[in-house]
Amino acid sequence: MPGSQPTSSESAVLARLRRALAAVPPSGILVLLTGVVVGIGLLLVQLTFTQRNARSVARYEAQTVTALQNLRQSLTDAETGQRGYLLTLNPAYLSPYDDARQRIPSELGILREQLASAGDPETDDRLREIEGLIGEKLEELDQTVGYARNGSIDAALQVVRTDTGIARMDRLRQRLAVLQRDRIGDRQPENVVLEFVAVAFGEIGLVDGKGGRYRRGCQQKIVAVEERI
Repeated sequence: MPGSQPTSSESAVLARLRRALAAVPPSGILVLLTGVVVGIGLLLVQLTFTQRNARSVARYEAQTVTALQNLRQSLTDAETGQRGYLLTLNPAYLSPYDDARQRIPSELGILREQLASAGDPETDDRLREIEGLIGEKLEELDQTVGYARNGSIDAALQVVRTDTGIARMDRLRQRLAVLQRDRIGDRQPENVVLEFVAVAFGEIGLVDGKGGRYRRGCQQKIVAVEERI
């Protein structure tokens, strides 16, 4: 309570502390204080490196997930545009097909550059397999669209009816899923991006086991973070 006097036991402890401090020479107190300051400095340095490492890992995972998702979406867009054009011969379907077809090489290059930093031979092998499958898939898409553009719709549909295109796309999705699982485990991609946002903003408490209690505004935060890195 305010204004209360120390008890006899507390007074005895304080007296002993005073006597102990009085017995320590000034140089000893200086050494003690220096040790405390150095210890605090080392702790701060360790915390800084830990934070930077966490931010680096979170950024790498988020960028890898984004690269995989962009590539997967562009492949899907290209196939959707191809099938829409073959079914309708409506040139409007060629616009999303052509757009996706142009994005895929650059997105594959971004993914390749992103994974190169991992230095993992197994990942390199999987990426080479994915690149081969993508090359075969694009060749098939270009072939069928080319047939249809030249008026040979029967030839295009004959290629489609072999179902090699569907089988190849299924293999691509499976290989991309394995590559993603190797990078981020069983976590959901959106959670990985949210974790990156949380680490970058120093707001780990905003993310819970279900991916974050505060989802509103995350897209704005992601844009802001990407502008900072």
